[in-house]
Amino acid sequence: MKKANLAKQMTTMAAALVTAGVLSVGAAEGTAAAAPVAEPCGFYETSTSAYYRHCGSTTIEIRVDYWNNTSGYECVGPWSTMYLGRKVDVDYAVYQHVGCP
Repeated sequence: MKKANLAKQMTTMAAALVTAGVLSVGAAEGTAAAAPVAEPCGFYETSTSAYYRHCGSTTIEIRVDYWNNTSGYECVGPWSTMYLGRKVDVDYAVYQHVGCP
């Protein structure tokens, strides 16, 4: 019974410390701004465009599938983002292999 109470007290104290730390950081900055959203790895879309972000140290080849039932191949360099086209034209893109012909 005492162990359960001790664990509960420690959890409550840890939560209070985390909350206090978060609040003090926000107070030091004046207003807390939203953190920028990092680009995801792989295929992703925005409201108007399609991209492929490669999160690796090698050059890779990807296959890009388009809504008109065609495909194309692109090389994506290390740690780079490639614009694939308008969102309405691109269906999907997927990793094929390391290196490009």
